[in-house]
Amino acid sequence: MYLLSPDLLSPTLSAFAELSFFPIFTNPVYASMCVLLAFVFDSILGEPKKYHPIVGLGNLIAVVERAFYPENNNRPRLLIRGVSAAFIVHSSLFICILLVVLAPSAIIESDNVHVWFGMLSVIILYICIAPRSLIQHISSVETTLASGNVENARVALSRVVSRDTCSLEEPEIAKAAIETLTENENDGVIAPLFWFLIGGPIGAVFFKVSNTLDSMWGYRNTRYNYFGRFSARVDDDLG
Repeated sequence: MYLLSPDLLSPTLSAFAELSFFPIFTNPVYASMCVLLAFVFDSILGEPKKYHPIVGLGNLIAVVERAFYPENNNRPRLLIRGVSAAFIVHSSLFICILLVVLAPSAIIESDNVHVWFGMLSVIILYICIAPRSLIQHISSVETTLASGNVENARVALSRVVSRDTCSLEEPEIAKAAIETLTENENDGVIAPLFWFLIGGPIGAVFFKVSNTLDSMWGYRNTRYNYFGRFSARVDDDLG
């Protein structure tokens, strides 16, 4: 029986719900296989070199910011617009995932819905984690620092931190590398895995969107102190 029928959404949404809410408890074999395959993909492929979805997410966030950032920069308006903008970004991604889940309904038999959703879950989790990239960047800093090439170590460090590295000396470079390893290990590995096991691919995406919003709006400066406050708080609570 194909899903293009009066109750075409029933099997698909049933699988979506079953594999999206606490999969570590409701379907631990599925959750474990998704995690294992996502790590295998990352170890073999690394981060996508072109058309990375996170880059697309960043572009979407920039568009939403331009649309929602108020001309009148009073505190209440900034706070309200910041909350609304974050809601729009999250809602857009949720709708996109739902459409991708339901799109093949016309050609996938109901018995294969779980297989399709499992494949989609692996791909989404693979995109949300980045252990190989993190190891490569930190190893580059370690290698150049060990060789005594402080200038190259500064350049390597600048690829993983947002601060200015031009004036950092060897002990400061090592300290910054350890700090960014700890932070990015959580943001790029531990937290996405945790939220995947709790909320399936939707949970992983929700965390990744929140984390990306925080990286773009979560600054205590004139522009983002109030507009990005909600996004920063959500990321702190999730991470």
